[in-house]
Amino acid sequence: VAEALVNNGTIIVENNASLIQTAAGVSTNTGSGTATVKRESNLLKRLDYTMWSSPVSGTQTLAAFSPLTSQSPNNRFYTYNAGSNVYSPATFGAAFEAGKGYLIRMPNEKPGSPGLTTDYYLGNEAIRYNGEFTGTLNNGNLNLGTLAEGKFYAVGNPYPSPISASSFIAGTTGLGATLYFWRKTNGTANDVSVSSTGTAYATWTSLGGTASGTATPNNLAPNGQIAVGQGFIVNTGTATTINFTNAMRTTTAATFLKTKEVATPDRIWLNLTNATGAFSQTLIGYTANATLDVDNGIDGEYINDSSLALTSNINNKEYTIQGRPTFDPTDVVALNFKTNAAGDYSIALDHFDGVFAATQDVYLVDNTTGAETNLKEGGYAFNAAAGTDNARFSLKYQKTLKVDAPAFNDNSVKVYKNNGAIYVNSTAKTIKTIEVYDVQGRLIAQQKNVNAATATIQNVKAVSQMLIVKVSADDNSVVSKKVLN
Repeated sequence: VAEALVNNGTIIVENNASLIQTAAGVSTNTGSGTATVKRESNLLKRLDYTMWSSPVSGTQTLAAFSPLTSQSPNNRFYTYNAGSNVYSPATFGAAFEAGKGYLIRMPNEKPGSPGLTTDYYLGNEAIRYNGEFTGTLNNGNLNLGTLAEGKFYAVGNPYPSPISASSFIAGTTGLGATLYFWRKTNGTANDVSVSSTGTAYATWTSLGGTASGTATPNNLAPNGQIAVGQGFIVNTGTATTINFTNAMRTTTAATFLKTKEVATPDRIWLNLTNATGAFSQTLIGYTANATLDVDNGIDGEYINDSSLALTSNINNKEYTIQGRPTFDPTDVVALNFKTNAAGDYSIALDHFDGVFAATQDVYLVDNTTGAETNLKEGGYAFNAAAGTDNARFSLKYQKTLKVDAPAFNDNSVKVYKNNGAIYVNSTAKTIKTIEVYDVQGRLIAQQKNVNAATATIQNVKAVSQMLIVKVSADDNSVVSKKVLN
């Protein structure tokens, strides 16, 4: 921890270390020396990407930071185009801009072991990229300006120390309060270029974070601290400038793309999966600070980059993260579901906390089949057609009390004779057909399409013998009764 630095030598900030400067008014570091900040990526394969942001300023170019990343025919260095909402090629010979996020592909060949026949080049080996940022350590107030309102931008932590996500959001009036972290890996179930597999982003709001997959590194969820070198996506909301200040910097250690979780009570995480690796995660949480409407900083809108998703519904929009008021066991939460691939899927609890960590059950209701499943006891498997169905599923926390329908049997069907007529009464189900047979099995009377709980057959001709009355219900169940004529 320092206030101002006079560097006339060399400063090296090792991986997982940080240099923190928090003094008010300190905006520059002085001296003729240089600094190197080392950051390791997660274990990634040759075609995978990381969203980086430089903690230093100077002349270091994108290509100098990752010289083995392919530079032709496509350079594999990208910035985010806020106007078209797509990644656009960056000038790989340009220097990093402070506070900006860059999507950079892993080296085309393994550092130290070049060649086109290595396991890494063939896509069979994952390695960590040892990134080194060289220049002058960033410090003090930094701003990204001339931005459009309501657009997504790729930004990043500009300091050689972690920053608080909550402080970052609070530092710019009107800024969208949902952060999206790139998590896509190629050749896995989280590759969104493969049909119906899941989002490329982990999502964070003050309520918590959601992951983009179940396997490492896609199971890492952002949770409140933004690590050194970390880039991410944010919506400007009503802001046209994004601010970074020393007040956002923190002494809390942050793991790259996964950070210390800030406890929030009463939350459940749901996973949508299938046998081929499709994945979508959504978070429902209860907190006194939330409403049933959209709450900036609590509700995280789905970035809608995949054809497969399980989300929750606020004002007919999809949300990856939804906060609701203080927990009420009578609450019902509407869920959205979509897929572009018909087949078998499963919805299950990933993890939970607060009241749900105790005895509170969680029921998934399938309004199509009528099934009601306690997810605390296991996941729910179902078959779905391709398309969007925002009326099929909901969450509730109390089991529906059901009254069993009375059985259609000897006790619920009464048959008796009076003045030459046979009377039939059913207290369980609607009568469809009545047939009367003599002891020799001959049909002597019949009444079809009764569609009532009672019926009468007049003028039965058989005299002084036992009759068999066969009563069929509307579901084709049958009861046979004997009556003396």
